[in-house]
Amino acid sequence: MKKLTLALLLYLAASTAMAAYNNNQEASEYDLETGVYIHTVTLNGDSKANYSSKSGDYSPNVNLFVFNPKDNTYRHLLDKNYGEITSYIVESAFRQSSEQDDKKSVMIGSYVYLAGIDKVQNNVDIAQRAINPAIIIETYNSKSKDFTVWKANKLAGSATVLFSYHQPAQWHLDVKNQKIRLVSAGIENNQTRLRIKSYAC
Repeated sequence: MKKLTLALLLYLAASTAMAAYNNNQEASEYDLETGVYIHTVTLNGDSKANYSSKSGDYSPNVNLFVFNPKDNTYRHLLDKNYGEITSYIVESAFRQSSEQDDKKSVMIGSYVYLAGIDKVQNNVDIAQRAINPAIIIETYNSKSKDFTVWKANKLAGSATVLFSYHQPAQWHLDVKNQKIRLVSAGIENNQTRLRIKSYAC
């Protein structure tokens, strides 16, 4: 019963954050592992025209605010507006497989993420490990058409750039191997060939 209740709570937390993110509303959530509070920062006013990929009342999220209730410190992960935040990923908890025998020494299951679950792959039958302390952020610059992927620590510091790319390239988080995979296409011998570049997350 306890497992079922925990699984339901984890699902609701992730679903709530993802729903707000998909609607580009201000999303806020507490990380289950560290207890930090994460809140999206929405660009308002006349300046939003420089960053938004949509018109009308659409206001893009342009930063992430992180508050640590343990020491009352807070920070913004990006030092300025680099464009619209199109995705972010926070690994928050481990969920044990319901089919596993509790007597086994190594727990097998999957990981729970706040937002960004559309970027998460290979997240089944994983041996339990420490929760990843990183926050992964993707921004989009509507002028240059660049997507940039950033990495920050949940507890300290600012975000740093991992890589930039243009569509139709795409990336995902390989949870089991703890890598970010950038998949892109190139031409070799007059034929299209896919390439994968991996980054530690």
